[in-house]
Amino acid sequence: MKIYKMLVHWGIMLTVPTAIALAVFKPQSEDDQRAMLEAKYKDDIDRQRKNRAKIMDLLRPASDSSEGKVKSDEFTDRVMRGDPATRPEWVKRFE
Repeated sequence: MKIYKMLVHWGIMLTVPTAIALAVFKPQSEDDQRAMLEAKYKDDIDRQRKNRAKIMDLLRPASDSSEGKVKSDEFTDRVMRGDPATRPEWVKRFE
């Protein structure tokens, strides 16, 4: 008899709060969840796109005036045309 009381007790303890939670807090549809998450992380997504564009500009300069091209030219000038004493060994092979 004690086992049945325990089973009934735990059954009520688990089902009643679950039923109340499902009645009070309605689950959202997939579209609502997607819209909520997109609104929440919109700034992060925009920042990531902007950072990716900056990185791609540095890796593949789009024009002669872009930041990546300027930095690349500065590095080339410093390494290839700089003081011969400070040039790296791999540059000296091309002289």
